[in-house]
Amino acid sequence: MLKNERGAALLLTVLAMFLILALGMTLLETGATEANIASNQIRSVQAFYAAEAGIEETLAHLKDNPSYDPPDTPVTVGIVGPGNLEAKYQITLFSKSGETVQIESTGMVGNSKYTLTAQGTVKQGGGYLSRGLTAFAVSSNTLSTIVKEDSLIGPYMFNHPHRIKHTTYPPHNQDNSIGFPELPTDWYKPAGLGSPYVINGTVFDLNVFKTGFPYYKVNGDIYLRHGNLSLNGTIIEATGQVYLENGTFKGFTMAANQGITVNSNTDLENLVLTGKNIILNSNTDADNLFIYDTGYTIINSNVDFTGILITKNSLVVNSNVEIEGSVVCSSLTVNSNATITYKEDISVPIVPAEISEIVVSLDSWGYKYTL
Repeated sequence: MLKNERGAALLLTVLAMFLILALGMTLLETGATEANIASNQIRSVQAFYAAEAGIEETLAHLKDNPSYDPPDTPVTVGIVGPGNLEAKYQITLFSKSGETVQIESTGMVGNSKYTLTAQGTVKQGGGYLSRGLTAFAVSSNTLSTIVKEDSLIGPYMFNHPHRIKHTTYPPHNQDNSIGFPELPTDWYKPAGLGSPYVINGTVFDLNVFKTGFPYYKVNGDIYLRHGNLSLNGTIIEATGQVYLENGTFKGFTMAANQGITVNSNTDLENLVLTGKNIILNSNTDADNLFIYDTGYTIINSNVDFTGILITKNSLVVNSNVEIEGSVVCSSLTVNSNATITYKEDISVPIVPAEISEIVVSLDSWGYKYTL
């Protein structure tokens, strides 16, 4: 009888030990599973923050450079505690249309990934482009004259007295810290342009610029008359003067060491003109034109101009001229039936950072998926 009781007790003890062992193993497995789940959740949260950092970093880069191209390899953020795994993000940048961009940022921590998407707007504005007119000369002896009332439509600034019709006014929205925006040498040349195709002597035939080179340098004058020249971002330089007349000219930069004269019956589109003393004569139609003049500028009668005009000295706008965009000059003369209208959204081939600010706004964002 005693032996039977001892055997039963041993059996119960063994069974109890097995039960305790099984319970312990279950608890250990449950704990390990919970710990693994918690660890995955932590890494997923860390990946989210890494993806968010990628969005913010990309927006900052776009503000410095609207043409920013993100790296092809993941960017390391660092170790985001708890744990000792490095957090990284990978950026893909899509251009949807115009000024709208879409950013896709994937944060990575260990095997966990979290992808965020954001849509934003990148545009240039502010600075000199916040006004229709900036007349920066600071002198009580300087006087800008506007023959007709309502010739200036939109915000404008005079750092000196100005006469509108018969009334002389003091400076308006004065800011003496604003002057002529000095641009670097060769500001109009894109990075990696390379050496030019050199032409010695005066050029009369516009077909010489249709040979496919991205960059031409003419050691002499350029006379382009009675024809059409449509290019795609080509740079043309002249050591002398440039004359454009009775033709259609599109899609290039013309840089002259001396003056540029645009004569009658000429259409200009998506051009950059830079030189010293630029004149647009009658019956010129200019769309999306950027002028940077280190001398004086004259716009004669019957000219329609849309774009940005910057001249270091005086600007004379004669009768029946319509300007839409932004104008920067030392002093100004506007004659009868001429208007300067501020237009905020101007599309020109190039807007140097020195004359504007890059405005980046985040329009919407959300998550795409998590892993």
